[in-house]
Amino acid sequence: MAATRKTARKLIMALNRRGVDVSLTENTFYSRKYERFITKYRVKSAGAQIISTYSLIEVITKLADMLREGGNGH
Repeated sequence: MAATRKTARKLIMALNRRGVDVSLTENTFYSRKYERFITKYRVKSAGAQIISTYSLIEVITKLADMLREGGNGH
């Protein structure tokens, strides 16, 4: 899990260097349904939400796509 977080942070840094203001927010809460803690990830750029998901892999995929497209993720 630490390696995937590190990858996400590196992608965000790469986008920031290209002039794209991207931020990742993590919210952790306890799920009674699954009886464990769940983390929700939100990626925002220029105040607009790009993706909101429970999967860090989806976040990495979206950030990588944005980087390939030159920073345009909308």
